[in-house]
Amino acid sequence: MTDTVYDTTVVSFSNEDLERRDEDVELNARLTYLEEFLRGYRIALYNDKLSREYIDHLHGIRNDVVEGFIEALDRYGRKGGSNRLSKPDYAKSRDVGWPSHDQHLLAAALVGARTHILVTEDILAGCAAKVRRAFGFTVIKT
Repeated sequence: MTDTVYDTTVVSFSNEDLERRDEDVELNARLTYLEEFLRGYRIALYNDKLSREYIDHLHGIRNDVVEGFIEALDRYGRKGGSNRLSKPDYAKSRDVGWPSHDQHLLAAALVGARTHILVTEDILAGCAAKVRRAFGFTVIKT
C-alpha cells in the first residue's frame, strides 16, 4: 500500500459526472487514484485542515467515487496530528519553493513512508524534484 496525500483540488476536481471519465484523461487519472484508496491499494494521509477543505470545497457530491472517498477517510485513512510543519521542516519547505499556504500537505505526508502527494497545481508539481531530495516524498501532478 502506498501512503498518499490527496490535495483538495484532486478530490474536488474528481467531483464530476462519471460519464465524462472516458473523454477526460485527467479526470480518469484522479478518479483512479481515489479508487485505489477505496480498494486498499493506497492509504490516504490527512490532517484536520485537509479534512475540512475536502468538505468545504465539495458543493454537492456528484459521484460515488468521491462520496466513497469522503466516507472512507475516517475509517481507512491515517490522520496526522498537525496541520503545520515544524520550524526546521518549514524552512526546508521554503527552500524548495513549496508555497506556505500548502504546508498542511507536507505536514500530512510526514506520517507516511515513501509518501506520494497528488496535486493539480503546476507550482506544486514544479517543486517535485526538490521535495523528493529534501523530504523523500513523490509529488505527482494529475
